[in-house]
Amino acid sequence: MKKIILPLAAGMLLFASCKKDYTCTCDRTQTTTEAGTSTISTSSTETEVLDVQSKFVSDKMECYDEEYSYTYNNGVNDVTVMTEYDCEITK
Repeated sequence: MKKIILPLAAGMLLFASCKKDYTCTCDRTQTTTEAGTSTISTSSTETEVLDVQSKFVSDKMECYDEEYSYTYNNGVNDVTVMTEYDCEITK
């Protein structure tokens, strides 16, 4: 009986210790440039997930740094929008 219970308990402890509560915090900076004038806007988001593995937070919740930009013409000027996400996973 001990031969069954000890490995089972150790396995459950190992499995349980892999899952934790995590917080994904992202700071977003968006710079819009039109006719040589730039406007910067910022925002932050914080998402808490409970009892998951770290890989889930980065893969499924997309908690990672990202940067992209695009340009369009508003009929008068070219407008360039650059967006940056600076994200961090904490326990």
